[in-house]
Amino acid sequence: MKRHQNKWLAVSSGSDLDTLIDIETYNAVERFGPFASSHELVAVLWEELEEFWESVKAKDPDPMELLQLCAVAKRGLIELCQQARDEMRAKKEL
Repeated sequence: MKRHQNKWLAVSSGSDLDTLIDIETYNAVERFGPFASSHELVAVLWEELEEFWESVKAKDPDPMELLQLCAVAKRGLIELCQQARDEMRAKKEL
């Protein structure tokens, strides 16, 4: 059995994964704050993808890297949507 498989045997449903993604997203926001730019978002997404790719090339795919990739994508989506809402509000106030 690969080294990463044991800790994921307990994940049995999509809701378990959603919870883990939410926790990872929350922890990242608490630790790093919002992205400084869309460029930073892309850089972090790329970094997480590269880390997963490295584990795949080592023939030991690490699901935690995919979880982190999902969390970064979710965090980026939330921040971009909030930015769009803020811009729309600012235009209405003019």
